[in-house]
Parts: sequence; C-alpha cells; structure tokens
Amino acid sequence: MSGGQNITAAPVHRRAIEALLVGIDRDESVRACLREAGYDLSDDRAMWPAETFYAVLEWVRGRRFAGLPVPEAQRALGRVWVEGFAETTVGSVVMGALRVLGPERALPRILQYVDSVRQGFAVQVVPVTEREYRIRFQEAAGVLPEFAQGGVEAMLRTGKSPPSLSVELGDRGADWFELRVRW
Repeated sequence: MSGGQNITAAPVHRRAIEALLVGIDRDESVRACLREAGYDLSDDRAMWPAETFYAVLEWVRGRRFAGLPVPEAQRALGRVWVEGFAETTVGSVVMGALRVLGPERALPRILQYVDSVRQGFAVQVVPVTEREYRIRFQEAAGVLPEFAQGGVEAMLRTGKSPPSLSVELGDRGADWFELRVRW
C-alpha cells in the first residue's frame, strides 16, 4: 500500500478481493503475483486480513492504472470494485436495489452494504441540505478516501442519480475522513 498508511484493520470478506479481480485473466503468472501479495485463489476462506486486500489493491492498481497519479488510480479502483462487486451474488442484489433509488434514499443503504464486505469502521450519513449529504467514515484507519469516493460515486450513479451528482473529498483527520455528495 502506498503512502505508508497504517492498515491495522478488521478482516475483509473474500468477495471484496474477488471484486477487484473481475476481468483479469487468472493464468499462472497472475496467480503467482496474487500469492506474493498474500492471496491464494485456491484458498476458499471467507475472511482475509486487511493487509491482503490492500496488497491486492496495490497490485491491481499497478496493473490497470500504472500511468495515473495514486489518488486518481484509487478513485478509479473504487469504481472498478463496484463493477466487480455487482457480479457477485450479494452485489447483484445490492445493485438491483440501488437502480430504483435516488441518491437521498440510496446513501444510507450503500453504507449498510459496505458492512457486508468490510467491517471495523463506523459510517455516518448526515444531510446538510436537501441535495447535499456528508458521509463521515470514523475509525477508518486503512480505508482509502479516494477508493471510497470512487465506490460511493459508482454505486450512486447506478441508481436514479441526476447528471449533476458529485462525490468530493471533504475534511479528514488521522483516523477519519468525509465525503461530500451533492446533486
């Protein structure tokens, strides 16, 4: 993981890692790289250390987005993750529900779904105005703000979101950050 960020965090569900790998051929060279990152495709355990998720995330970033600045690549990876998550059983149910919701109804639900793949941090959704919300990730050591930004953006764009929808990084501290959602 870049930036030397502390990633002491709760375990991550296998489907969170698998979502990053959708669309990548799984030949022996890829399997070897993933094993080096700590992830073995033949190991079917449900939960993996957060460090493994971040090592795979970094490997996928280098493979798919090597030419982008790291924050931009992490945001793109958040979008890619949502696409991959949508191909899982749980993800297809979640994305189906989001397709019929506008942003104000989708926001609280999205954050509940995140808990199905990654636990160990608290998320608070606060309405600021009728068309603006603040999402605060607390106790979020190891959660990449730009990755979360891309993921929330992709999930909201799945639903009935207006073209003016924006998800921007807000304030941040040592173990928390905020996203601002406007439309």
